[in-house]
Amino acid sequence: MGRGILILRIKDLITDLSLSRRAIDRVQKVLSETGSRIIDWSLEENLSKMIVIVDTPSEDIIELLGVVESNIRAVLEQHGIGTETEIKASIDGLEVDRDLMFKLLWLRNISSILDAIVLIDILQDLKLAIGTISSFVNEKFAYECAKLYEIASRDRRIKDILSQVSNSLKRISKRPPLGICSAITVLGEVEGMPKEDFLEKYLIALHLFSIDKLETVETLERFGLLARDEVIQLTEEGRRLHRDLSKLMKSLLLKVEEKKELTEAFREINKKMKFIVLRDGRFDEFKSQKILESLVRAGIDVDISIRSIDRFLSFLPLDIVSSEYLLRSISRELMLYDPSGRSSSFYEFYMETGRYVIIKVDNTERIFTFKLVRGILKGILKPLILDVPSYVEDEIIERVYETIRMLASLSAQKAVPLREYYSIEIEEGLLKTLCREGLRLSIVTPDLLDEGIDQKIILLRARGLLMQSMDELRKTTLSSWGYRSFIRGLFYISSALMILMNILPGTSLIANLSVLLSRLEEYRKGTIKPMVDIREDLGRITHLLKSTYRVVHRETVDKNILRLALRLSGKLIHAIDHVLKETYAQAG
Repeated sequence: MGRGILILRIKDLITDLSLSRRAIDRVQKVLSETGSRIIDWSLEENLSKMIVIVDTPSEDIIELLGVVESNIRAVLEQHGIGTETEIKASIDGLEVDRDLMFKLLWLRNISSILDAIVLIDILQDLKLAIGTISSFVNEKFAYECAKLYEIASRDRRIKDILSQVSNSLKRISKRPPLGICSAITVLGEVEGMPKEDFLEKYLIALHLFSIDKLETVETLERFGLLARDEVIQLTEEGRRLHRDLSKLMKSLLLKVEEKKELTEAFREINKKMKFIVLRDGRFDEFKSQKILESLVRAGIDVDISIRSIDRFLSFLPLDIVSSEYLLRSISRELMLYDPSGRSSSFYEFYMETGRYVIIKVDNTERIFTFKLVRGILKGILKPLILDVPSYVEDEIIERVYETIRMLASLSAQKAVPLREYYSIEIEEGLLKTLCREGLRLSIVTPDLLDEGIDQKIILLRARGLLMQSMDELRKTTLSSWGYRSFIRGLFYISSALMILMNILPGTSLIANLSVLLSRLEEYRKGTIKPMVDIREDLGRITHLLKSTYRVVHRETVDKNILRLALRLSGKLIHAIDHVLKETYAQAG
């Protein structure tokens, strides 16, 4: 049986994610006739790439991948979404150590956050740092890391370690390239491995930035951090930096796990598909990274977590297990590596928080669930004049749930042994406070969250964003720095458009574009009315939004889009001024 990989670059924004599912279902049906199957697929890099991995008895893997390619393309092109093939290749013959790859990918994703935080610390210019990180990963990741840096800066111990790392790198280069921290962390894990083996099999795990990885290895050698040898060997300076990074990583781990960057870390290494039967009888796809993520978020040591999962997988007898069996088995493995019972208690508490936490609502007691948090958030959102994007709601609910879970877990070692007799009571007021704070941090314009806010104020806020957009767009040049001004300008105009379409803008440019395109579709159907008349420019606005999505991934300044964005910003300001003039005239 052979195995192949197909990577398609998606040229246009997918606003309906069910399209990708439909494309995969169509491929599965075609492949089943040949005895072939898809063993993994995913949308990566903000929906700009589709990755498909197949197993087949056929000797001609490339021909089969061509069938997969044409079927996916047929579904997407029906909806005006173009694709371009980046990779179509056999991946047989590389004997990769699955456990090692698992650990290296984990380290890569965690240490990418270290890269970002260290860059912010070195530059001491938040705006410049966010622009740099955004250009190599994405804007959301940059802002999340900036928030984490702010939290870390308040901790004296973490700040001292961070300064040590920053000073070490500044001694080597005034502005070290992104990826150095990730690369040192990963290479420190494989010291002694033949360099040729690492470059052939594990180079993908070096860092996640859009920078040539081979060039990063050469940079480390040039900086004197990696020995020029046939095996992977850090120099004394490299080992010192590796130790400092390890300290920094451990100090930041709990804070890092509040972020969402780990969710996608291990998609391509779950080659053996299994399923979990949930308590309600539904089947859920088994993904080993979900278990690792849960363990680390529960506060369990990384090494213990990885060893426990490895042991659990090696003894797993069936392709289908119950969620109860999964929980008890992992707990048993944790007891083996941590006989104190701390790790197993924390894990059981984390996975079954609803059994232990009670929320006091008025004079009643409610079980702590996502549904309860959603209900409380909905109550807070109801009086608002503008809508909140659903993706922002989901982020807030998850963060609030995680925060309560982490607070309550301080009692885990007492609660788990007494599970039938012990509960932790939390006031509804705390959940409301967390929801309000989460909302304030997740919206670009928190000043528009006041209930009953005047429409004139809303229009003036949108106008201010458009003025900011024009300022940034006028600063745009064809350099990498100019590109960042270009993206900021597009972010501001899209945020203003969201307000004019009666939605509060979130902090993710890509997600905002998707929300806006859906909203414009509703406007075409006549189901919503924007605050200003956009009929004349509807086509141009749609074109700008779709083009913005492409520009973000190409990392280049498009002069035509720049001119269009400037023109639309000016026209929207004029439209707002017209509405404001009429409003003041009626009031006067």
